[in-house]
Amino acid sequence: MSTAVHPGDRDDADHSMGSNRPKLAVPSDACDCHMHVFDDAFDPAPGAVLTHASAGLVAYRRLLGRLGMSRHVVVQPSAYGLDNRLLVQTLAAAGRNARGVAVVDDSVTDAQLQDLSAQGVAGTRFNLMQRGATHIGMLAAVALRIRPFGWHLQLHLRPDDLLANEDLIAGLPVPVVLDHWGRVASEPTMQQPVAACIQRLIQGGNTWVKLSSAYLASHAHPLYADLAVHAEAWAASRSDRLLWGTDWPHATEVDKPNDADLLDLLAHWLPDAGVRHQLLVTNPERLYGFEKRAPGG
Repeated sequence: MSTAVHPGDRDDADHSMGSNRPKLAVPSDACDCHMHVFDDAFDPAPGAVLTHASAGLVAYRRLLGRLGMSRHVVVQPSAYGLDNRLLVQTLAAAGRNARGVAVVDDSVTDAQLQDLSAQGVAGTRFNLMQRGATHIGMLAAVALRIRPFGWHLQLHLRPDDLLANEDLIAGLPVPVVLDHWGRVASEPTMQQPVAACIQRLIQGGNTWVKLSSAYLASHAHPLYADLAVHAEAWAASRSDRLLWGTDWPHATEVDKPNDADLLDLLAHWLPDAGVRHQLLVTNPERLYGFEKRAPGG
């Protein structure tokens, strides 16, 4: 029996409410496009705004099995800034069914980007909610640096920052992924202009939206009814630009959500099974470079 310790496994909590399986049966090769790993053995970056107790692969794989999913994307949390060592260690332990999103700034070298790419990294994240390692002024320069490596930019923005930087985002020469529904309904008075902005961006072709962390994008807990109209509109215009993710271990939440229940909401937001297959399988394959397997393969 192996005694290897996987990243973050100093804590065996599941960081997810409940033990039920989702009612929604997901297709083979379904992907959770947004999860994090934390490990108390790695010091947080100086001034880190959001940290979390250890949360590692053994606990996460229990959740993945509970959801019926097999692929996942490990996103570097803001807690570790530009130190991607835990991310790389996690990808090595996770194997071919995982991809990574690192954090780099405009000082990153081609050699560093090449090394991260070889480890399974497919993009870099700008978290402008928990600010620290990167800022909006680096965005264009970093986009040019990562373009030769086929990476995308992942953005976590406040609604006002999204609106202020729409033209910049639309003009970037790499795919752009908006975290957490673009936080479309997090500020109710801004919901309509933000929704219209996101619609323009996804129709323009370079922008994707992650339907993750509904609790960060909505004020209509616990069923998040205010998000349904946006899911429907975005799917009607560009279902090929939507992704889904858990945001495990839900570092912003003291009371952890039930991930199975969150997954079941997809059936209400997007009743078409073909559209859900795009979100969970086809779109992640295209964006993150997962192997395309023949049906039954």
